[in-house]
Amino acid sequence: MQDHETDLVKSTDSLKKDWSFLDPYTLPLDDVKDRSTIFVREVENLGIFQKAYIKIYANRKYPFQRYLRKSKSRTEVRNLLFFQSIGISTPRIIGWGQRRNAIRHIIQDFIITEAIPHSLTLDQYVRRKSLSRLQAARLARTLGLWLRGMHTNNFYHKDFHWRNILIQCKKQKLILSLIDCPRGTFHYSTSRSRYWRLKDCAILDKYASVLVDDVARSVFLQAYLSASRDSSSFKKWSQRIPAYRLARFDQKKGRTKVKPLNHNLKDV
Repeated sequence: MQDHETDLVKSTDSLKKDWSFLDPYTLPLDDVKDRSTIFVREVENLGIFQKAYIKIYANRKYPFQRYLRKSKSRTEVRNLLFFQSIGISTPRIIGWGQRRNAIRHIIQDFIITEAIPHSLTLDQYVRRKSLSRLQAARLARTLGLWLRGMHTNNFYHKDFHWRNILIQCKKQKLILSLIDCPRGTFHYSTSRSRYWRLKDCAILDKYASVLVDDVARSVFLQAYLSASRDSSSFKKWSQRIPAYRLARFDQKKGRTKVKPLNHNLKDV
């Protein structure tokens, strides 16, 4: 474990709560049978009640998984703290905790995060509202820089879907935040790192290839690679990402038409 991971673990454990922390919220915990269920509650912070999300991990449909898995809430809190440490916006973490059975296996765990007001997931926002070409390019550049920052630190998201990115309009400025990352982890193997880099990019491109133009997709890749459109790395990755997306996502969903990146684009 690297030094920065050790610091993250310490920060994560400092936010741990007893299971009784959930008692005031009267949650129907016995009815939670899916892998995860989210409840919306009002949480007091410094005398002010604020909307918060309480996510319960259960895995009751697949009880054997309880004996194999680590605490998802603990992993998610660590990952959100990591994002904050490299300048990526996330919701405020209120706490997390876990419940074990008599033989010390985790049967349920929870994470509580403060809601970001007036926000939508990125896919909801783009479908409901129209983005200008400039707005789309700015958001794409931000996501490219964020993903580059993760991978530079040997962290791989593994679930970088648009539904896990929130967008908020504040004072006529669009602000992005990341949520929901229980799968992300650190990898130091070069061979595995190459695979997870490609997958993270392709997951983002799954919706980008449908909902935004090629200019935004190009801006993302330039920011991610820190390279110009005429560089060899850009040309190589602009082929790899659609190819992976086709094999991994599009064909399974019946979308066999791949949108490759157009190299001959004008800057916004």
